[in-house]
Amino acid sequence: MALILLCLVLSWLAVLALLFSGGARPSTAPMRQAGPEGNDNADDHRLVSRLRSHRLLMAYLFWKAARRGNRPPCLADVQWQGALDDPHMFTVAVENPDLQPPRFRYTRIGSALEQRLGRGLAGLPTGAHPGNDYVGSLEGAYRRCARTLTPSYEYANYNFGDGAPITFERLILPLAGMNGRITHLIGVVLFSEQEKRPNGSEGS
Repeated sequence: MALILLCLVLSWLAVLALLFSGGARPSTAPMRQAGPEGNDNADDHRLVSRLRSHRLLMAYLFWKAARRGNRPPCLADVQWQGALDDPHMFTVAVENPDLQPPRFRYTRIGSALEQRLGRGLAGLPTGAHPGNDYVGSLEGAYRRCARTLTPSYEYANYNFGDGAPITFERLILPLAGMNGRITHLIGVVLFSEQEKRPNGSEGS
């Protein structure tokens, strides 16, 4: 166990060194398609500061390390270090992106997400089980990713009044083909249910 933890820490440090050392791949344009030089770092720091889970942070760092200038990486370019096997991650292929709305199909979905739904989703189009797809709608996230070439992050706290509040956190990472168009989305989705204390306050 100690050896596994050491390997994980060393992998994380290697990614950080690649991202922030002088030997990192140069970026010829800001992360967003428009804006002054320096928006790249500002947007990066803003997103990192918002991420509440190490799962989302590690996925983002692996994605960023493989980025090609201001373009998202290809799926095969990202060295995920086993992160794609995370039970809270999923992969969708973008099918017919010019349709309104665009279509997406699951190519992989983590066991925790499938367990929450109660059925398998791999190979199925998103929205095949409306109202029970805990990954959430992808159309808005896809359009943000396609417009800005950057990840889409969402965080929300739901209180339905009939049970413990649920916190929802989702990071969507765009992946592009050689022509620069978005071909896949990698997502990490986390739910945390807060427990009600006897005095009526909440705790996670």
